[in-house]
Amino acid sequence: MSDDPVAHDPAALNISWDDAHAGAMALLPTGPVWPRDPDGVLSRLVRGLTGTHWRAWQRVRDLLEEADPRTTYELIRMWEIDCGLPDPCVADPPSSIEGRRAAILTRRHEGSITTPMQFIELAATLGYEIEIVEFRPFRTYSGCDDFLNSDEGWAHTWQVNILNSGLAVFEMTCTSPCDSLIREWVTGDLECLFERIKPAQTHIIWAYPP
Repeated sequence: MSDDPVAHDPAALNISWDDAHAGAMALLPTGPVWPRDPDGVLSRLVRGLTGTHWRAWQRVRDLLEEADPRTTYELIRMWEIDCGLPDPCVADPPSSIEGRRAAILTRRHEGSITTPMQFIELAATLGYEIEIVEFRPFRTYSGCDDFLNSDEGWAHTWQVNILNSGLAVFEMTCTSPCDSLIREWVTGDLECLFERIKPAQTHIIWAYPP
């Protein structure tokens, strides 16, 4: 592996057509029949030939963007198919590029969600503000007025308190396509989503505000 820091610099991939032309000219033999005149026939011929390879290189660079769901554009539908989107738990799937990318990232992270804070962050992607209450079974060191285990099995029960109505908002940015919506509201079924990805042995109690 190269130790050259330039080789690991993403900016090194941003070569211009002039860079490609200069590199190709430097590879030509030297001598009177190989002039380096920028306006000469040879230079203009090499520039035309390197243009094809430079455009191919640009598309290779584009693949690096498409390989990341945070920056994908042309291949976003392939990402959605791979992730099983649109999500059946979302009533109004997002149509903006930012909203669709957020949905892909959310689906890809679902399998790693195990802690209360991660569930709270997931709910926030759908516009919900929640708090989670975990119940513990009665132990020998528990208070004398604590609850005993119930038939529902409190050791594997947790409660989700909904603090607001879910409504995620995605706004058009300077990097959005010109046909994007200026602002888009997305609603999702939080119960559907949580029940799908919760630990299998657990039971959720849902509590909504008055």
